[in-house]
Amino acid sequence: MAKYALTLGLLITGLHSYSQGCNELFISEYLEGWSNNKAIELYNPTNSAIDLSGYKLERYSNGSASAADNQKLTLEGTIEAQSTFVIVLDKRDPDGTGQEAPVWEELQLVADWFACPVYDVNNALYFNGNDAMVLRKIAGNVVIDVFGKIGEDPGDPNDGGGWNNVAPEYSWALNGEIAWSANHTLIRKYDVVDGDTSPVDAFNVAAEYDSIPANTFTNLGIHSSACNPNNISENFNLEMSVYPNPSLDGKVTVNSPFVLSKLEILALDGKLMFSQLQSGFKVEIDIAQIPTGIYLIQGYSSSGIMLQKKLVIR
Repeated sequence: MAKYALTLGLLITGLHSYSQGCNELFISEYLEGWSNNKAIELYNPTNSAIDLSGYKLERYSNGSASAADNQKLTLEGTIEAQSTFVIVLDKRDPDGTGQEAPVWEELQLVADWFACPVYDVNNALYFNGNDAMVLRKIAGNVVIDVFGKIGEDPGDPNDGGGWNNVAPEYSWALNGEIAWSANHTLIRKYDVVDGDTSPVDAFNVAAEYDSIPANTFTNLGIHSSACNPNNISENFNLEMSVYPNPSLDGKVTVNSPFVLSKLEILALDGKLMFSQLQSGFKVEIDIAQIPTGIYLIQGYSSSGIMLQKKLVIR
């Protein structure tokens, strides 16, 4: 399926200029959900299609310093220019149970490629929050991106383990704080323009990823990137949707073309009625405390893009 990246620039606050990066694939989304809901999204920031057969994904399990042959997955397919490619664990038997439970239908629908159906043959996609994942270019055996830290076990996800955002250790095993890498969906930040090529450095997951709830699939297949600030795909509509509108109970869903970092609701006289930090393309809010009337709802990206919509509360 063809999917095009959201390549919005700072349409309001100006343009960024990047002299480095934007010239190689990187991981744009990491999805570690319940059961077999596992997916990796890759992003191509360049102006040319890339043959994925020249790349592989590797899983470094439970703090291992090496990946076994059946933990290395040579990729297939083509990733179009300024576009994404979603790789999903191949568990599609609707009658499967236990370790063969199917990935949810919503995740299957956004997949570009299903891989690793049999664990013993290849288990590169069976990551569960304490496995480092490496994207490697086969020519030259070069690491071009890494999620996690090779050689470090951040703790058993069954007990709450994984990497997090708490310095200086950044792992549940060392600081006991909530892990981001297990039971989470993580989206690469807009300003990240290339991969992490230091696989043994400390891994602060919050430095380059935004976290949204587990089993959130709505962001897969699109990626907002600073690599192409002037280019908006012809398939992309620069508009934020709000529904139901009018809202009868104060519950509203907002769909945005970029990852929202904040939502605000203002009265027509400019008075701020509601403000909330967000992280996701799709956000649900409850504003039953706001009186009935006509308002403006404003959505912001982390890079300063702002879209506005009229909202009626009855």
